[in-house]
Amino acid sequence: MNYNYELKETAPNQRVFEFEIPQKEFDRKINKIYNEVRKNIHFPGFRKGKVPVAVLKKRLGNEVKTEAINELIEDAIREVIFGESKLMIVSTPEVTDVVVNDDQPMKFSVSVEVVPEFEIPPFDSMTIEVPLYHEDSIVEDMLNRMREDIGEMVPLEDDEGALEEDEMVIRYILKDGEGNVIEEKEEYEFILGSGDVHPEFDKQLIGAKINDTKTVEITYDEDYESEELQGKTFHFDIEVLDIKRFELPELDDTFARTVSQHDTLEDLKKELYDQALRIQESYKRQFIKTHVLGKLVKEVEVKLPEKMLAEYTQTVKERWENIFLRDENITDEEKEDILENVSKAHALRQLKEYFVYGEITKREGIKVTDREVDTILEEEALSQNQDPQKYIKKLRKEGDQIRQLEDIILEEKIVDLLMDKADIQLKKISTKEEHDEFMKNFLDSPISISAEEETQDTTSSTPETIEPSPEKEVTA
Repeated sequence: MNYNYELKETAPNQRVFEFEIPQKEFDRKINKIYNEVRKNIHFPGFRKGKVPVAVLKKRLGNEVKTEAINELIEDAIREVIFGESKLMIVSTPEVTDVVVNDDQPMKFSVSVEVVPEFEIPPFDSMTIEVPLYHEDSIVEDMLNRMREDIGEMVPLEDDEGALEEDEMVIRYILKDGEGNVIEEKEEYEFILGSGDVHPEFDKQLIGAKINDTKTVEITYDEDYESEELQGKTFHFDIEVLDIKRFELPELDDTFARTVSQHDTLEDLKKELYDQALRIQESYKRQFIKTHVLGKLVKEVEVKLPEKMLAEYTQTVKERWENIFLRDENITDEEKEDILENVSKAHALRQLKEYFVYGEITKREGIKVTDREVDTILEEEALSQNQDPQKYIKKLRKEGDQIRQLEDIILEEKIVDLLMDKADIQLKKISTKEEHDEFMKNFLDSPISISAEEETQDTTSSTPETIEPSPEKEVTA
């Protein structure tokens, strides 16, 4: 059928099809339904297939008319909206304004939401700065960890004063503010500075030596969490029995032979240096995947289809509802508010990521093949001592894990492309403070785009690689 319709853009992501079905097409559909009914219906006094149409119209007129209307609408949606229009539909079509009058064309409207249009800067226009710990700092950190692994607690000499993190053994008598003995302990072992008893307790023992005797006084604050101790003062009569300090081994060839198969410290450092370079490369990739892609998704302006967002938010909300209901520490009203806000935020982020990734895959021609998926699944099957063919067949039948794996492969390919095309600049850092400062500046500033590329038209066309559905989980 050649459909008469007008397509209108009523909102950025909304299209309305206004259909007009000629009277003769409506009559043709009515007659077709009557003929189908006539072949199979049994009426008293008539042979099968011989019931006069006039009798059928009298008995079934309203039902046949309703069926004809529904079939014509379904045909139009299938052939025009999901076919001829070439639009990427992301919501269930909504039919309105159905008008059917005798001797006049049938009219109706169908509204749908479509994939949003938006701009993504070309990857080769991006300048990305990645913070990398200097390889020397990584090697130093690994050596320190090795030293800590084989370090030992060594007793102090009698004339050495205790420092924070020393292990101390004391004998004490605990008394209340009136001098009454509450507790006596022959040996109490603790780490100085841990605050296990009270911060003031540790503070007054800094500098103490073996065989020293001291009286330590502590007073708990009026707002201390334990009501029984609030505002109370206690005295500890203390004798220091032993003090040990954690001692690290010297960085020398003996150390290298202890922690590795190398005979010299220099050879050990060379191995660690190679490891440091691999760590840098791994971190660079992870930084781009976690922070740069996430930042790109956040910065790209995408007006999400409202109906699709509402439907997906409800799906997320229903999935998480049982988790929130198990929390007895918040009221039902608080649970509902939290659930609503968290669900919407999650849905917003996932749908935006979904559309941005979809546009990137179309623009850059990225595809995930069955062979790529099967290769990973075969490795999984073998690691679990399962037959690869049966394992793959089972997962493909279930579907969910396959889609998740495709999303993972897709993301890795986007990272590969970004690393290949973007201008990646490495910023060497040596301390955590430098890293924290870098991340603060990174999160506060937009991704750098070269000026000549900013003026280029990168408006999205309809991504052909994604087919969202209200029933389908959106993953990334």
